[in-house]
Formats: sequence, structure tokens, C-alpha cells
Amino acid sequence: MIDEILERLNQFIAQDGSADGEKRWAEQQTRNPNVRALIHRLSTRDILIVATVGQHSILPQKELPALVHTSQATASRAVTRLAGAGLVIRERMPDNAKEWQLRLTAMVRRSHG
Repeated sequence: MIDEILERLNQFIAQDGSADGEKRWAEQQTRNPNVRALIHRLSTRDILIVATVGQHSILPQKELPALVHTSQATASRAVTRLAGAGLVIRERMPDNAKEWQLRLTAMVRRSHG
């Protein structure tokens, strides 16, 4: 039952845009101006992707689209954006150089954990 609830919440978050009420609420929950600015820059889908990657120590990138209910292309663009922002590390899988794996940067893991 909890898996279904989380799935529905993930679907809800993925449908939100970049300037929605939930994001404004999240911005108001922190006094840290850096975190507030980061939340402001990210879409709710970006936030969902960071949270999803954070639930795994290492996540094969090919699994991400199904987990966040989006296309492979959309997920890939978001990962590129998040890597550029210093939130996600995208690296080749050690056992398959053709595939990528994702993990949070040390900065995000400190604040996430």
C-alpha cells in the first residue's frame, strides 16, 4: 500500500511545473539562502529526480525514467542539468562502459542524510 501511495505522490510531483505552490512552500521551509536559491532554480521534476537518486546509493540511469514516470530523453536532460548544478554525479558503470550510473554528490548527501 505504501508503494502505491509513494507512486501516486511521485506522479503528482512530476506533473508540477517550475513555479508551483509546493515549491514555494519548500523554499519557505529553510532559512539557508543557498538551499532556497537552489529550490527556486529546480523544477519539481528535478527535485523528484534528486530524491529518487538519493534513495539509492547508486542508481543505473536506465532505471530512472520508470521511477519518475518520464521519458528517457526528459530524464537524460534533467540528469545533465543536475550534474551541471553539482547535485548528481553521472559516471560509467564499472561492469558495462556503455551504461551510466547516478549518485548524489557529497554536498547533497551531507544535507540529505
